Amino acid sequence: MKRKEFIEYLKGISDPMEALMEMAPKDKLSWKPVDGGWSLGQLLNHCSTSSAVYQALIKNQWPKPEDRIPHAELPEIEGGKAMEIFQSHLQKSLELLELISDEDYETQPAETPWGAKGSLARLLQVIADHQNSHRVELFMYLKLLGLTVNTQTLHMSKPAAQ
Repeated sequence: MKRKEFIEYLKGISDPMEALMEMAPKDKLSWKPVDGGWSLGQLLNHCSTSSAVYQALIKNQWPKPEDRIPHAELPEIEGGKAMEIFQSHLQKSLELLELISDEDYETQPAETPWGAKGSLARLLQVIADHQNSHRVELFMYLKLLGLTVNTQTLHMSKPAAQ
């Protein structure tokens, strides 16, 4: 996938993430599908920062290990706040992607603190796959909570008219 195609792809997978965040019921933030799993509010928090990882990879500026919050200790946030954070990071990430040359996108070596290595393009795709996984997870949380969601909700920015 070329850089411009990836930018459009990223926009396309981010719209439904925002819509799903917005649908999250504020009165269910502490709900968990299983003991030991994330609550809805914790998942929203994690999803809100998923678009920041693109920036960290592009700049090769990762949070220090001591500054990272363990997944089990993530505070809960509501969907509207999650969406605002997500949009802010996404906008900055898209701006950075516009500044990268096509050649650097395809050939620049990159790596993550958790040991993934490859071209910038390859690792950006890995991050997008990670974002997609959490989008599906959020979709399933909403479905289990009894919200009306379907594959259009999962893949489109606006839920289907009922």
